[in-house]
Amino acid sequence: MRSKYGIDAVYKQTVEHRGVLVLRGGVSPHVSDTDPHVTGVRVSEAKALSDDARVTASYINDFTRLVYEKLSKAEFNEKRRRESKGPINMVLLRGAGSMRSFEPLSSRYRVKPAIIAGVALIRGIGRALGMDVINVDNYIGSKDDDFIAAFQAAARAFNDHDFVFVHVKPTDSMSHDGDARGKAMIIERVDAGIRRFLEEAPSDTYIFITCDHATPITVREHTGDPVPFLAWGPDVMRDDVTQFSERLVPRAFGAGLVVLM
Repeated sequence: MRSKYGIDAVYKQTVEHRGVLVLRGGVSPHVSDTDPHVTGVRVSEAKALSDDARVTASYINDFTRLVYEKLSKAEFNEKRRRESKGPINMVLLRGAGSMRSFEPLSSRYRVKPAIIAGVALIRGIGRALGMDVINVDNYIGSKDDDFIAAFQAAARAFNDHDFVFVHVKPTDSMSHDGDARGKAMIIERVDAGIRRFLEEAPSDTYIFITCDHATPITVREHTGDPVPFLAWGPDVMRDDVTQFSERLVPRAFGAGLVVLM
């Protein structure tokens, strides 16, 4: 979409309700989110966080209004209204950023890395860091992900890679939904995938498991609580922690490190 602002825009749907808006032209990433992060309230107005972002903020607000006008009149929404369903009439934007160049992990750490991730954002980060992206069928970042296939692919990747990163998304999604049973089910299936990985990976493989944040079921949002970190492999020092959980984080060196053997 070309606008009076001299900005080109492309919106691409990725997985489930997620997508990415790519802007090209005289744009700035220093704008606030339009996603209010709360249901039942008005969409936020994008605000410029620096002088050079005023045009970008105005463009985003025009984009938001256009999306609402077009989607509100869409035929599928007329059908949803007849079925007493809520309309799908908005694109919420958050986390603005700009593309940067990074030193590849292969040259920085002298390893050949790969990444397996269902979420397009995570794959993109891996690609930006010079990691080989390994696509796995039925692994798209949803609750139906095939974890066995993902971890089998990770084991095979060690034939020609030194480092393989596997990203798991639906545990976080289940937390946002407040679905404790669903989250437990996802963890059990991830465990099964890791067991298959251990059967097929080289014997000198090291495993590290952690997460980027806590998402308590009771809160349904990301929190700043400490998160556990697990390291397993040849010659890794063993401690007396026997479970992998946020509650046991303070016991392990008082800094959130959990080492299991």
